[in-house]
Amino acid sequence: MFGEPNNFDTTRSLYAKRTMFPFNFFYPSSYQREACDIVMVMGGFDPRDKLENHDGDCLIANAKKCVNLLSKKLGKKVWFFGDVFSEFDAIVYSYLSVLFKATLPNNPLQNHIKGCQNLVNFINRITKDIFKNEGFNSLKAIKSQSSNDPLLTATERHFLESEKKTKVLAAIGAVVAMGTFAAWRGVYKQFSNSRRYYDGLEYEDDEALEDDEMD
Repeated sequence: MFGEPNNFDTTRSLYAKRTMFPFNFFYPSSYQREACDIVMVMGGFDPRDKLENHDGDCLIANAKKCVNLLSKKLGKKVWFFGDVFSEFDAIVYSYLSVLFKATLPNNPLQNHIKGCQNLVNFINRITKDIFKNEGFNSLKAIKSQSSNDPLLTATERHFLESEKKTKVLAAIGAVVAMGTFAAWRGVYKQFSNSRRYYDGLEYEDDEALEDDEMD
């Protein structure tokens, strides 16, 4: 999905919209840098480059080969290693489910995955059995912006409510921080002005001088 600005904006917004404020300004960029580092080390190219700088057909062909290998490995089994769910199943689902479910302007692998029925069943089974309260309803939660929407899942409703609380706390924290900074600037400015007009000379008290003269 690299090399396409529309795909980049789409996938980045999915992470940003599902992350609480103000963390949505930090974590998507952090995920992006980590993914780019992995691709650069394992793939030998920078995914931030334009698609014209790489052999796109070759990359897509290799990706389809990986999908075919996964389909062959899975075969008619429920999980990749038999009847027991493993971490590998979770990793494969995390990649294939996005390619299969997400609506992107340019997604040549989506139709190829649809042609592998065992992988389609694999994705749909995990989505239905494990993520039955989640699914792919993230966009629905963002569009409604109302925790009272009956179509929202319990997790999405809790997310919207907690997001509002987080925004309120963040706003209060920002006001307190700005007030503290303004007060500190005022004190520092007064201190700087007092030092600016101090000439460094020490003057004796007039009354003390008069007492010395009388003695």
